[in-house]
Amino acid sequence: MKIIAKLLYIVITIIETTIAIRIVLKLLNAPPHNPLANIIYRYSDLFLRPLAGLGGTTYFEGILIDVNAIIGLFFYMIIMFIIVEIIKALSM
Repeated sequence: MKIIAKLLYIVITIIETTIAIRIVLKLLNAPPHNPLANIIYRYSDLFLRPLAGLGGTTYFEGILIDVNAIIGLFFYMIIMFIIVEIIKALSM
């Protein structure tokens, strides 16, 4: 069970890192036709699609803020915590 928890932790960390990089790229106004930005936008979209429409995007003093991605970070963090705690409880 501990191996499953560690594997899940690695997968969720990769997802959250991808979403965090997306947030930074949006803040820096990176164009989607840039190869690196395109890869990050494409892969992070896979994980943010279930949350589409919750936050959208907004501008703050001319800076684009991807609220949906921020919500996604918290969502996956909470999901990871819950699943890992359930695995720990079942392995006792």
